[in-house]
Amino acid sequence: MVTTMTQSIEGQRIVKYKKVLTEQAFIGGRLGSLRGTNSKSVSDMTPEEFEQCFAEGTSAAFGKLVKRAEELNANAIICA
Repeated sequence: MVTTMTQSIEGQRIVKYKKVLTEQAFIGGRLGSLRGTNSKSVSDMTPEEFEQCFAEGTSAAFGKLVKRAEELNANAIICA
């Protein structure tokens, strides 16, 4: 899957836009439960714990985005 944060892909022509897709990661409240830290609140987490949870949440949201794009038979995700 090609992904880009621009409005085009160098050397390629966009022939059809399939759909606007969005995904999100829950970052807040009981974020600690995502990584088994006994449901710590954000205020109780170390910066390292928060950074890891944020990265895991972002990765999970991106994975869902790719899965949804593949279900539409898309061959690229263009984020503008």
